[in-house]
Amino acid sequence: MKERVEPSSKQNRLTPHIEATADFYARLGVASDASQTEIAVAFRTISKNLHPDSESGGDAEKMKLVSEAYATLKDPEKRAQYIPGQLREPERRWPPREEKDSRPWNERIQSAQNIEELLKLRKDLNDEKYGKHDKGEFNEKQLADVLESKIKSVFAKGFSNIKAVEEIDSLRNQYKELIHQVIHSDYRIVSSVVDIVYHAANEHMAGIFSKQIEEENTVDGLEKIKAKIWQLCVTPGGSLSYQGRELQKTATDKEYGIFRHTFDTAQTLKEMNEARGKIWRAFSTAGYLSDQGQELNRYARSKQEELEGANKAS
Repeated sequence: MKERVEPSSKQNRLTPHIEATADFYARLGVASDASQTEIAVAFRTISKNLHPDSESGGDAEKMKLVSEAYATLKDPEKRAQYIPGQLREPERRWPPREEKDSRPWNERIQSAQNIEELLKLRKDLNDEKYGKHDKGEFNEKQLADVLESKIKSVFAKGFSNIKAVEEIDSLRNQYKELIHQVIHSDYRIVSSVVDIVYHAANEHMAGIFSKQIEEENTVDGLEKIKAKIWQLCVTPGGSLSYQGRELQKTATDKEYGIFRHTFDTAQTLKEMNEARGKIWRAFSTAGYLSDQGQELNRYARSKQEELEGANKAS
């Protein structure tokens, strides 16, 4: 086995640039824009002089530095990450976790200032439930009820100053989009909070629609209000809400009274027939005339017969 000797002055003259520097290009004696071929040639040339089996006896420490530099620069992916003097930290695949709020849940709920903060708390409450961060030391259902009650009051306050049902519908859609943005990980929780905003919106719409029904005294006007109720006073699934059904009943009952009054006061058969022609529009459901509509038809027929008899008598 060949006896190892100390590096000669000749070998040191051949590799004067090799130092324990963080600049890998400097270790190989190439420019930072050198091609992969130039880097490979430089490494082979230097390693011949530094290898322990070389005539000069080599230099294990310098060989280690050169090999470390070449291991990075020969790999295009590693080289792309390399900054002369240092290596980039690997990019994080996920954003760093937010620091957990250690305050009691009741305090966190009470201190929430806006709807975004409340929605974030609702999401965090659900996450902590499944992550068991609090080790069962809190009543998740009770806290959820308190939190959702406050969310409902904030939604109701947002709707309270709006006078037009179309604007309420627009704000409801904005709230719905915000809910999906903030609480996106659990469909059950999203659905629960969306139900809250729809209920709050429908409650406020009901007050506005009720006033409109009270002030309207024509069948045509009531029909327009009923059409809006069907369009706006709905559940998240698109069906008519409880408030909407109650409003429809109120409007239909008022139409019934208007029709009765019209039949009682009609002076001509033309007035009678025009009113009877509107019964189907106001009282039909899925192609069938409701009980109220059938009763009105019978009442109108009897009044019409009375009017015809009176006309013949005169």
